[in-house]
Amino acid sequence: MSNKTKEFEYITLVDRASIVAYLETLSQGFKSGNLTLKGQDSEILLDPDGLLKLELSAKNKNGRSKISFKVSWKNQPRVEVSKDRLSLTVNPKED
Repeated sequence: MSNKTKEFEYITLVDRASIVAYLETLSQGFKSGNLTLKGQDSEILLDPDGLLKLELSAKNKNGRSKISFKVSWKNQPRVEVSKDRLSLTVNPKED
């Protein structure tokens, strides 16, 4: 298993419709169990599975509002089952 840390960060100023589109795309990724985040210089592939921890917070202070959410999980090993040969292969996921 790889101990190499991969990171992705994206910060932009957009309108509300664009935020909705980003959230819908993330939602589709969580539904499928595969998230790919790409930027100009970086890319990260994530496979959310099992129990996921959701942290949600909101703040309204001095005329400014903020909502933050964080989703985290422990990577699970990949399991491949071959019906043809009655074999089971377990491969740890790369971090």
